Amino acid sequence: MPVKAYIGLPRAGKSYEVVVNVIIPALRQGRRVVSNLAGLNYDQICQIFYREGISQSSIGQLVSVDHSEVEKPNFWRTDTDEQSGIETFLQPGDVLVLDEVWRFWKKRGDIHPRCMNFFRMHGHMPHPDTGFICEIALISQSIRDFNENIRDVILETYQMVKNTKLGSSKSYIVHVFQRGSTSKSDFIRTLPPRFYDQQYFPCYKSHSQKKDGQAEAVEENPDDRGNVLKGALFKFALPLALVFLVVSIVMLWRFFHRSAPTVQASNAQNNPSVSAAANVPPVPPVSQSWRVVGIIRTSQSVSVSLVDASGNLRVIQNPPTLKTSPFSVEVPLPEGGFAVSWASFSTRKGLLP
Repeated sequence: MPVKAYIGLPRAGKSYEVVVNVIIPALRQGRRVVSNLAGLNYDQICQIFYREGISQSSIGQLVSVDHSEVEKPNFWRTDTDEQSGIETFLQPGDVLVLDEVWRFWKKRGDIHPRCMNFFRMHGHMPHPDTGFICEIALISQSIRDFNENIRDVILETYQMVKNTKLGSSKSYIVHVFQRGSTSKSDFIRTLPPRFYDQQYFPCYKSHSQKKDGQAEAVEENPDDRGNVLKGALFKFALPLALVFLVVSIVMLWRFFHRSAPTVQASNAQNNPSVSAAANVPPVPPVSQSWRVVGIIRTSQSVSVSLVDASGNLRVIQNPPTLKTSPFSVEVPLPEGGFAVSWASFSTRKGLLP
């Protein structure tokens, strides 16, 4: 691994991320890890390896250092020390994990030449037996905490963000950027949400100032207005939208699955509308034998002349009803039905001249 930066606000998951993805994998490979990360517990880390079936002899070495050790010139190794016979704290093939890098260098200006040499030449310092080169993981709150000379050699930046906007204290997300940057132009991708695994908690102290025997540190967020799940959108708008969606689905289902109407028999006495409809007399049929051919009106009588298909003539005097219009005449017949002027049938010459 070249130089990589791990940044994020306090309690955002930086230490957990580095322990799980840098320190433990390096020890699993049998490598030597040098770190000033507070509260690292080598015995607890070894317990994880034992559960994986890894023997003690295969586990790497963890060397914890304090901040003052990092500030010593001979803590750092250069590419000329071996030829010059200079002993240094860092050895070829080491994995260096530095926490709170803002302690050691100003943001601008030169850094110690030996430190500068190590950051530039660490890739040329392989372990004589395993061949692993030196690798560096740097931890801080912001990429702007890093000295400009160190920031120039960073390959990737991992930014941890706690899921406080979703009200979760048990997960965080990781944004990955190329080089020592968090600008949009250098953004690579966002990793899936990462959830804390409790088996790693004993491996380090999340609160470095907490002493053994003291109460467990409790993080509380009294002002939770930044939690989007407690906003009006999630409290009111989304529940209403969900109800509307369910109602819409039910109505659509009923519309496309309507059953055919069923006719149920009922007592006519209990259903006056059915009884009234049943008592309506049928409409008299139009006569297919007689056709109206003329009307004679006087002051005292009305005579309607009819003719049949054979040409026989018939006269009805003073019919009880008579309907006339410019295009039609209708008259009731004594035998039932009614004759009209528009009936169509061919006539033959009758017996009358």
